[in-house]
Amino acid sequence: MVITTPTPTHLPIATLAAQNKKHVFLEKPMALSIAECDAIMKVVEQNSVLLQLGFMRRFDPEFVTAAHRIEAGEIGQPMMIKTNTHGPGLPPPWARDLKTSNGMLAEVNSHDWDTLRWLMGSSLERVYTEVANFKGPANNVDTPNFYDNALVNVKFKNGGLGMISGVCPCGYGYDARVEIVGEKGILQISELKGQSLVVCTDRDQGLITPIFRTWPERFKWAYINELEHFVTCIQDETPPRASGVDGRWAVAGVLAGTKSFLEQRPVYLREIIDA
Repeated sequence: MVITTPTPTHLPIATLAAQNKKHVFLEKPMALSIAECDAIMKVVEQNSVLLQLGFMRRFDPEFVTAAHRIEAGEIGQPMMIKTNTHGPGLPPPWARDLKTSNGMLAEVNSHDWDTLRWLMGSSLERVYTEVANFKGPANNVDTPNFYDNALVNVKFKNGGLGMISGVCPCGYGYDARVEIVGEKGILQISELKGQSLVVCTDRDQGLITPIFRTWPERFKWAYINELEHFVTCIQDETPPRASGVDGRWAVAGVLAGTKSFLEQRPVYLREIIDA
């Protein structure tokens, strides 16, 4: 079963699927809380079904190639990773309300939380978040604690550093880029340019090049590859590459990041996981 419903419904639907012996593909974010993540992992284990999280970046050709080159030691041990998701379109009311969602850090930036941990090869230790609301008034948004810009600083258990940049809505297009600085070099994933195409018809206007307008354009093959991987795992009875543990860590990062900006302080992950 492929579950792409709003986050508050993930636990009951995943539970129903697992109890009926259906393998579960669960879109991000995994759930609203660590307790809900644990409940989902428990029910799939009890019913011997697979659980795969919808972290499509783990199946994007460029991201996969980058991960392999990092693992091979080409740029040395990663020291710092910067990742951004700037997405067009205002999230629906339920997705921007902290009462029914965990906000943009979850609904938009879950992929960034997973990307950081995946490429750094280490779990998060501490986060500090700053948020801002620039476009809410113009979009008639009066949701408490609404924000459309977020910057998150991350310290990893292995000493590495990370940063997440989130903007939504973003007027210029869909922008998902990552930079990894290693001890021996640097690796950059993706670019603003949507196609290898440049047009010039006016010397005063200059060069024009397309940009990715939406996430389905940018990650077309990643979405196809992740579902193909899910089917293959079912057929071969092998564990998926994007697991419930990965989803749980992303949720933990989101909760820590949210707690950080609400309480205006750095938050250790142990405060979330051990709560």
